[in-house]
Amino acid sequence: MLSVLKTNFKIAALASVLLFALPLAAIAAKPVLYKGVITAYKLNIRERPSRISGVVIVLEQNDKVDVIEKKGGIGSWLKVRYKGKKGYIRNRPHYIRLVEIKKKPRVTQVSKETKKARKTSKKTPPKKAPPKKTIEKKVTQKKAIEKKIETQ
Repeated sequence: MLSVLKTNFKIAALASVLLFALPLAAIAAKPVLYKGVITAYKLNIRERPSRISGVVIVLEQNDKVDVIEKKGGIGSWLKVRYKGKKGYIRNRPHYIRLVEIKKKPRVTQVSKETKKARKTSKKTPPKKAPPKKTIEKKVTQKKAIEKKIETQ
């Protein structure tokens, strides 16, 4: 009986860990705000936003990083991710160049009717000039109207 309780407790503990870990994993995957290109010869990624904190990785010129978080302007700290490791670097132009990521537009489903309408609008031939007879009729009608106006 005691072994059954221990097994049930292990299953319940594992289930609760999974329930709490899944939302945390979703929160941990922050979207990338910028792509950063390192412009300095060598650059330290630090554990915390402080010059006295430990160095996690040393980057070289032209390495690319994902900027996860940006607070403030030039001179503030950027939270970056490089090959799965996270850390902080200073936001200075002689350290890093930020390239903004363009968001892709959402693709929506287009109905068959709109597709047909697009096809037919593309296939419509250009308008032809009216025949000479209709032009002559319009000219004679115009002259007749002008004569009536003059007589009145």
